[in-house]
Amino acid sequence: MVTEITNEQKQKIVDKLYHYRDELIEYGFTVYPISVKFNSRKYKVYGTCSCNYRMKTATIEISNILVKEGSKEAIKETLLHELIHAMPYCKMNHHGAKFQEMARRVNRIYGTKIGTYASKEAYDSVREVVKANVNRKTYVCHCAKCGATWRYHKMSKFVKAVMRNVAKNYTCTCGSKEFYMD
Repeated sequence: MVTEITNEQKQKIVDKLYHYRDELIEYGFTVYPISVKFNSRKYKVYGTCSCNYRMKTATIEISNILVKEGSKEAIKETLLHELIHAMPYCKMNHHGAKFQEMARRVNRIYGTKIGTYASKEAYDSVREVVKANVNRKTYVCHCAKCGATWRYHKMSKFVKAVMRNVAKNYTCTCGSKEFYMD
């Protein structure tokens, strides 16, 4: 599932992220300088943060599906969650005690429910969209001899081979090497 967002939507998220970062610094938190990326292919993980501890910087990656389908509350919680990961005292501690302590402090300030995973209430709308799209299989391949069917929602080597009619290296359980797609 590929979800595209506009540059305007991206800029709004970047602005919010930097706004929250600046506020956290004003509240006395230490947050690494951050850069922001967007990912059109992530749909089960709404945000990630990777830190370069030597350079003391962080890169926060936000899922396009969150930007497009997420509520204001879901976006706020995700951005703040990833900013907690961008704090030096949370390094090497993923969602451990220090992360949880910082999350409690941030929750008191913002009235959020940040935890180690996305809260159910905030993300219901996003989960419904993901569920509807993930359960829909895009590629359907068949064995020409026995009619066996395989369904894929991602482009695999097998799907590519069947599409190009060069799937001779693959064998069905019936022994056939002939396949076709709907």
